[in-house]
Amino acid sequence: MADTVGYSDSVSFTFPDWQALTFAVDCTGKRAVLAVQKWLAVVNIESEQGGECKALRKLAKLNKYEIKAAQWCPHVKQLNYLASTSQEKLEVWDIEAERSPLLCSFKAQIRPVTDISWSCAEPDLLATCAVDTLFNVWDIRDTKRAKASFRSTAGASLVQWNRVNGSLLASAHDSELRIWDLRDTSQPTRLVSMTLTGASVMKMSSPRAAMTRLSSSGK
Repeated sequence: MADTVGYSDSVSFTFPDWQALTFAVDCTGKRAVLAVQKWLAVVNIESEQGGECKALRKLAKLNKYEIKAAQWCPHVKQLNYLASTSQEKLEVWDIEAERSPLLCSFKAQIRPVTDISWSCAEPDLLATCAVDTLFNVWDIRDTKRAKASFRSTAGASLVQWNRVNGSLLASAHDSELRIWDLRDTSQPTRLVSMTLTGASVMKMSSPRAAMTRLSSSGK
């Protein structure tokens, strides 16, 4: 089976025999990663003119579990950093490292990780969430314990850093959004309920120039 990715200018890329589970484009728009069953494939989507796309590099996974999330580091100094998750594990890769591309691998949550988000303020900070009642912020330079933890009454399906204020994060819990502050992890600073609409949050995005805005979509 082949997966195809299309763009508004009608250029499409085909990946024969790759059943991609996750797809992510870096902040330059030049590279993408596809998570396949046993490895991560890094592809150059800038140089291609559509059609069949070949991998620049394949990163072998360390376990048999499917990759549920993948995200590139958004910082210029660490554009070659890539994070991925499988089950409770978080793995961070340096795709330009020749011998040892895996920078770190550790248990990030008690239950399988549902989403990850790089901090837009600190290049070494990553947030993870899961269906358990705790989501965490990690410093990839020291993974022995979480830098911060937020406890909730319900599991989180999504997590998103604020792109303007590096202290703020949002998490999605079924039909509710919760805003958190790293300076006080005891409780959310704001709750936004979508109960009346009957919708569950499926996607979140933080605008680059608006600290107090958060867009979401649901079904």
